[in-house]
Amino acid sequence: MKFLLKLLVAIISLAGILLIIALFVDGSFEVKRSETIPASTDVTFNYFKNLEHQEDFAVWLQHDADTKIWYEGTPGEVGYKMHWKSSDKRVGTGAQEIVAIESNERIDYKINVKEPEEIEADLSLHITQNGTDRSTVTWHVKGEVPYPWNLSLLFKDVEGQIGNELEKGLKNARPMIGKSE
Repeated sequence: MKFLLKLLVAIISLAGILLIIALFVDGSFEVKRSETIPASTDVTFNYFKNLEHQEDFAVWLQHDADTKIWYEGTPGEVGYKMHWKSSDKRVGTGAQEIVAIESNERIDYKINVKEPEEIEADLSLHITQNGTDRSTVTWHVKGEVPYPWNLSLLFKDVEGQIGNELEKGLKNARPMIGKSE
């Protein structure tokens, strides 16, 4: 009985220490990745503003072919929303919404992941002309992992994980842009 009591005190103490450490861990993250696309800014912009094209290039959606995806709103306009639901934890459940558009320059999105853990992030896509019929596309993700889950940032390379998926997604999108016109 004494052993169980000591074990319980040790577990509670460890949990308390972890919760105190989590108070001092920055829960924010920021990732940027760019790729040159062999298409004009208007063609590139029109491709990316249609959330349905994410099914063609988004790496995280390719983890589960059975992911349920549905859309709300008018495609390519502010308020257009993509929802997904998967039992695969690499995909999870969430939504992405277009919250602002600057024609042929920038699209701002809000991402809300509900599962496997709650994460909110701001995602923006910047497109700049890079010579004749070439565009540079830059994904910029800024997010926050809430307390106490922010403690996981001590053990995860979020910049590397998200960055690798953004890079692969941009490379996947390169051959698709222009075919969707």
